[in-house]
Amino acid sequence: MRNIIILILFFLSTTIFSENSIQHLYRIVVDNKVGYIDKESNIVIKPIFDDEYTILAHRSRILAEHVHMLESIYSRVPVFNYGDPFAEGFARVKYRNKFGYIDVQGNFIISAKFDDASFFKEGRAAVLVGNKWGYINKKGTIIIKPEYEEVYYFFEDRAWVKKNGKYGFIDNYGRIILPIQYRFYHKGWRLYDARRYYGFREGRAYVGVDEKFGFIDQNGKFVIEPKYDYWYSDFKFGYAVITVNGLDGIIDKQDNIIVKPQYYQLGSFSEDCLAIFRPSLNEKEGYINTKGDIAIPPIYDRVYHFYEGRAKVTKGNDLGAKYGYINTKGEYIVEPIFSLAEDFRDGVAVVMVKGNTYSGCIDKDGNYVIPPIVKGKIMRYCGDVAIYQDNFLYGLVNKEGKVIVEPQYYYMGPFIDGVAEVWLRNEKTLKKKYGYINKKGEYIWEPTK
Repeated sequence: MRNIIILILFFLSTTIFSENSIQHLYRIVVDNKVGYIDKESNIVIKPIFDDEYTILAHRSRILAEHVHMLESIYSRVPVFNYGDPFAEGFARVKYRNKFGYIDVQGNFIISAKFDDASFFKEGRAAVLVGNKWGYINKKGTIIIKPEYEEVYYFFEDRAWVKKNGKYGFIDNYGRIILPIQYRFYHKGWRLYDARRYYGFREGRAYVGVDEKFGFIDQNGKFVIEPKYDYWYSDFKFGYAVITVNGLDGIIDKQDNIIVKPQYYQLGSFSEDCLAIFRPSLNEKEGYINTKGDIAIPPIYDRVYHFYEGRAKVTKGNDLGAKYGYINTKGEYIVEPIFSLAEDFRDGVAVVMVKGNTYSGCIDKDGNYVIPPIVKGKIMRYCGDVAIYQDNFLYGLVNKEGKVIVEPQYYYMGPFIDGVAEVWLRNEKTLKKKYGYINKKGEYIWEPTK
């Protein structure tokens, strides 16, 4: 997309909202044209859009969970050259070499008149006019004049912009918050810039000045002066990890030292307000709380963040490590017996045994939901079925671990409203076909290209 620097989220499913129902749409590709169907395989939007971003779509599909309500409807144009997934109810399309936006019925809501365009985020989309970028609102009105060489998505109503080779950031009305007078440069393996900004979290953004880091507020003013050697994380639950002379500590949003820089390693606070810490290089790992007190002693070879009240921990290092799970009191829920383990998600975690040859799923009490008899790795638990991978191909098993669909797909899932996208690939030509299956493994749309 030429000079625009944005996180491109490809939403390969979308949602139609009504008073009584929520209906998902699923992306199809027929003869290199993109359209959308419902779960009964009815074509809702005819496949008339060009399929050009397949690789990027595949990389980012895991970020797509849902989209937002559709907005107003303008004129309809019968044929398009180009089609993109929906974001905030809008899909970017290309028609006669110009970009515009359609709704989930295929109607134009913003006519195709821009030289390029981004997806909508926080009610704003970046558009290219000539060789300069600006922003429009959901009515298609230009609210920030196209005068920038590069632009970013908005985060907490703030966005990076680049003009005349220098960077600053603006608010969602185009007012300059941080002067556009700073440059990027690279030193070693870390990327530094005179004032660095990726996005606000909890009203703070980290920035660097002369290789020291601090935090600014949403008005572009330093609330924490750039005096730290490095930062480990954005603010989370009101705390951030910083580094001084090679040692990690924790500060709050007012720059109060919560944990003095003294540890070899500190992690950001997880959902239970516990942070990973390692006192020194040769010591083991444990957890501290937001007061800086040791909540769980450093007795584990490696620990991970808490998810849903559980954290995986290891006994042993490297390839010989065994994984188990503890609760927030440091009590074992499952002793370290697994050769690999994943974090909990929706009450279930994937585990592997016998040298990562077989996998299964456990609940938060350590009971098997799917016994560890599935050859290969379970990639995602989906209620009464699970997607798994063996020899780089995807298949489907039931809760008993029995195969419903043999591994045959280049890609599968996740299931959305009982339907999962699948890809077949010709290994000689590397051409792909896209389709959809239900939880019985039956096609609702056979793979097409």
